[in-house]
Order: sequence, then C-alpha cells, then structure tokens
Amino acid sequence: MNRILSARSLIPRARANLSTSSKCFDIAKVKRNQIRFQENNGKPIHLKGGPMDLTFTYLTMAFTFGSACYAFYGLSQLIMKK
Repeated sequence: MNRILSARSLIPRARANLSTSSKCFDIAKVKRNQIRFQENNGKPIHLKGGPMDLTFTYLTMAFTFGSACYAFYGLSQLIMKK
C-alpha cells in the first residue's frame, strides 16, 4: 500500500516537469529551419538538411542492399541440397 501511495505522489511532479520542458524550444530557430526547408532549390525534403543527410541516405541504402543480398544468400543456402 505504501508503494502505491508513493507512486501517486510522483505523478504531479512528473506532470510539472513535462509541461515546463515543452517551453524550451527556440522560436527563432524554428523560423530559420522553416525558411531553409521551404526554399525551392530542387532538392527533396529529406536532403535539405545538408551533406550529412546525403551521407546517411547513401549509408542507409548500402545497408539495405547488403542486408537484402545477405538474406538472399541465406535463403539460397537453405534451398540448396547439402
């Protein structure tokens, strides 16, 4: 019973922390990002973040292709007679 009462006393503190943490964002930073991502420069939205976005995109494609090849290799090993 004590544990339930102590857990109930933590709930108001958690709500106070969550409600105050949502006010910490910078409005000017949001406006700058809106301008950067809305400009028409011919790039898709997932590449407008800069060169690291392009790097992560290519890295994700490489991992996906490698995983697909490894999956087909594993399936071919299961299909082949030993």
